[in-house]
Amino acid sequence: GASRRPLKYRNILLPKDWYVSKAAKRKRKDHKIHGVISFKDLSKSMSQRWDAADSETKAFCTALAQEQKDRYKEELKQYVERYGKDALKEQRKKKKKGEGKIKPTTKVVTARRKM
Repeated sequence: GASRRPLKYRNILLPKDWYVSKAAKRKRKDHKIHGVISFKDLSKSMSQRWDAADSETKAFCTALAQEQKDRYKEELKQYVERYGKDALKEQRKKKKKGEGKIKPTTKVVTARRKM
């Protein structure tokens, strides 16, 4: 919980699913590209902040990442035990082909002018 976090982050309230990967969360149908910052600039900014982070924060994030990795490996192991290795291979094939992806739908809305 909060007591494990570095001191400067203990007062931050986090949503219950803050650690859930983006793929596991429900996708928005009306997703729009904000255009505020490019991926390159975002990556650069995050990299600079990571370099500037103190060792306590880095240790916490690294430990958290390791916990998530261990959880993923355990879930994968349970999946293979339940469905078998062949099912896992099929899922990977579908993912490569793009069959398992949710394709975005775009709607073009035209505004009508009143004259």
